[in-house]
Formats: sequence, C-alpha cells, structure tokens
Amino acid sequence: MPDASPPLQRRRPLLWAAALLALALAAGAASDRRGRGSRRLHVPGSGVGRVAMVSDAGAAYRVWREEGLHGRHLLVLTGQWSKPRNLRLQPPGPADEGLRRLGGDLELTDAGSALFTAGRAGLARKLDVVMPPPAFSQRLGEARGQKELERGDGSFTLAYLGLERRFSSPRGFTAPAETVLVLVEPTWFAPGMPADPLGWLAGKGVRWDLALFALDDPSAQGEERQAALAAAQAAGARFREVAP
Repeated sequence: MPDASPPLQRRRPLLWAAALLALALAAGAASDRRGRGSRRLHVPGSGVGRVAMVSDAGAAYRVWREEGLHGRHLLVLTGQWSKPRNLRLQPPGPADEGLRRLGGDLELTDAGSALFTAGRAGLARKLDVVMPPPAFSQRLGEARGQKELERGDGSFTLAYLGLERRFSSPRGFTAPAETVLVLVEPTWFAPGMPADPLGWLAGKGVRWDLALFALDDPSAQGEERQAALAAAQAAGARFREVAP
C-alpha cells in the first residue's frame, strides 16, 4: 500500500511557512504592546505626543539625551526652583549618579540641576516654567533686584548664561507657538492646581511631542508624589528606564 503522508521534502516548505507566520504574528504583537506602552492616543489634531514616567528631572534629562534632542523649547510644570550645582563647593559624593564629562567640565544630572545641564549641553535653548501662584510669588521675590529681570503680567523673564527663561503662574502662562518638550514635577500638584496637567496644556493650545512625569523632586511632599503618579497613570504613561 502506498504511503498516504507526503514525503518529508514536500512537507518542509509548509513547516517553514507556518514557523515564519508564527514569528511574524509574535513580532507584531510585541511591537503593538511596546507602542501602547510608550504613547497615549489623544484627540486627533491636538498635537499631543508620547507620555512616560521617570524617577526625577535627572532621569528626564537622560531620556532627552538618549533621544538625541537638541535646541528644544522645554516647558516645565513645577513648584520648585532648580539651581545649578557648584561642584567646587559641593563635590560629588558616593551617592551621586549621572556624572560625565561635558566640554572638559564635570556634569552632574541630579534632580536639582538637570535643567541647567540641559541648557549647558545645548539640549534646551529656552526654558518655560509654570508654577503654582504661591511658589511663583516666592520665586519672583527672590529674583527681584537682578538687572536681567523683566516683569510681565503674572510672569517674568530672567536669562541665565544665554539660556532664555520665562517663569509664570497659570494665569500668566502663554502657550508657545512651537512644539515643546514637557516635564511635570510633583510640586506642580499644589492645592487648587489642575490635576490633569496635560489636559490643561492641551486646552491652552500647547503642542508637545514628548511629555515626562517625574515621580519625585527635592521638595515634593508625599501627597504630591501620589498625585503625580495618578496623573501619569491616567495619561497612559509607562515608566521609562534610562542608564545613568
């Protein structure tokens, strides 16, 4: 009786085709999962891009650097006042991370100084900081007397070593004309502030291609960190790991 099964050499193409189809389906599913994890689908035409969570502003800087960004307008929603760190007065200790050489100088990308590092590195050419009203008033008081200070209605500008900086309360905020990078820090979530900062920005007409939620900053309270995490999760953000 003849063998009813096809010869092995005739079955091989079928087996290879089935295996390739299975690999393609698996790769497509994995790609779809990665895409959903790195961005949120927003209302068409809103100009809103990807969202993610990071540990703090230092990690946000490393994300921007990893993506090869340069000369960008950076919009920060925060209640803290970042300051550059003088490494001569405050030498790095064993716990400091994110150190590297930048133009022959030692660069520190911790949460308190990362925005200034972004300016020095050429990643950011302009800094737009929106603060809760009490924090804005306090910072304006600290900046008074500096000759570079220019007052506006609910805002002021104060350049720093060639870096354009504009500070405002929500009332004095003006949406930039260009697409920006967004960083939301926990101290933004003071009483009375929008719990959905990205929705608030979209309502103002702001366009961004990458928004990062920092889950910690030097002066954040526990409830502010919780609010930041809740807002990030509501926006569909996933935590993004970055190397120091």
